[in-house]
Amino acid sequence: VALEATARAGIPPSRVIVIDDLPTQLWNNNGHERPIWGAHTPPICDPARDLAFLVYSSGTSGLPKPVMLSHGNIVANLCQLASRRSAGVGGYSGRRDIEDRDLALMPLLHIYGLTAILNLNLYMGVPTFIMSQFRLDSFCAAVQQHQVTHAGVVPGIIQALLSYPHITAPYNLSSLQMMSSVGSPLGADLVHALYENLSLRVGQGYGLSECSPASHTQTWEDGPLYPGSVGRLLPNMTARFVPVDDADQSGDSCEEIWLRGPNVFLGYLGDEEATRENFSADGFFKTGDVGFEDEHGNLVITGRIKEMIKSDGFQVAPAQLENIALRHCAVADVAVTGVHWVTPDGTETEAPAAFVVVKSGHVAHECTAETIREFVDGQVASYKRLRGGDRFVSAIPRNAAGKIMRRKLQC
Repeated sequence: VALEATARAGIPPSRVIVIDDLPTQLWNNNGHERPIWGAHTPPICDPARDLAFLVYSSGTSGLPKPVMLSHGNIVANLCQLASRRSAGVGGYSGRRDIEDRDLALMPLLHIYGLTAILNLNLYMGVPTFIMSQFRLDSFCAAVQQHQVTHAGVVPGIIQALLSYPHITAPYNLSSLQMMSSVGSPLGADLVHALYENLSLRVGQGYGLSECSPASHTQTWEDGPLYPGSVGRLLPNMTARFVPVDDADQSGDSCEEIWLRGPNVFLGYLGDEEATRENFSADGFFKTGDVGFEDEHGNLVITGRIKEMIKSDGFQVAPAQLENIALRHCAVADVAVTGVHWVTPDGTETEAPAAFVVVKSGHVAHECTAETIREFVDGQVASYKRLRGGDRFVSAIPRNAAGKIMRRKLQC
């Protein structure tokens, strides 16, 4: 149409400019026909500064913050994760004769889903089966039907696998060589119990939205060897451990974890003050999590600064008490938080309180509550005891990553 119009107007075809991607047959100055494409200027991308994703922090202890992750951040984390996974024997399965097949349970809008499932599996060519929502029977059926070798899970799913053997029993889960547990620390007892009861291996990992998200992972071999840890630091990262005031008098480590590396985010969108507060002068991101590194280089998470309970002047990590409570035969799920408490001499302080979901077959009764308290209190120092009591709830509030939303727990 354009050529016909220009011909009627006496305009030569050489003056017609094509601006779409379809080639048009025009003529050069010698009268020869040649294809012409619209001019295309590729966008200029600065991987170090241009955003790939804008995700939100978990908001477990405050309002979520918009986390700016660059293309460089994401590519760096993919390379770090791929390197760690390739360092193990046979990837997720632990065997080179088995092709990995991943079951995606975590939301793909979450940074773990975006990086460790969607992009990593695409990068490494791993077939991935996506579940729209989690149900224990559907999970087991998918593993059996698709011969899944790996699944990323949260601790609540592992607890469910152990708590409802009548659901898991009909299914063949032998193809499932490893599960990666993320979101919150998983106690060594649960790792051992899962292997003893279902012959399933669990490897843990640690990270934050601000790290794209991973900073530590375990290989297939490491999971059973170091069941209480979240693995070793990923390549090209540096960790620093900074003492926290009012450390636990029992000797448990209480140092904040600071991280630096190519996968660490650019800052919080529109909040320069929060960005400054969360970075050290030499570029370390202050994670707000506390823990220590063992003699083998494995990170052990003991809690989160904003969630720590200050009982009788000492810091108490809720995760430690939760892992103990989960070993009680009546506990399906639990969350511990601090509540206002007055000692017999009138001193005001915080005391740990437990919110408990009971297993089927058990009654939410004061007698059950008392046995749970006694079970926990008998294994900890006096200031860590559940002096704030325990309360029965129908469910523990968690976010999409499986982290406990403690601010939603009402005493």
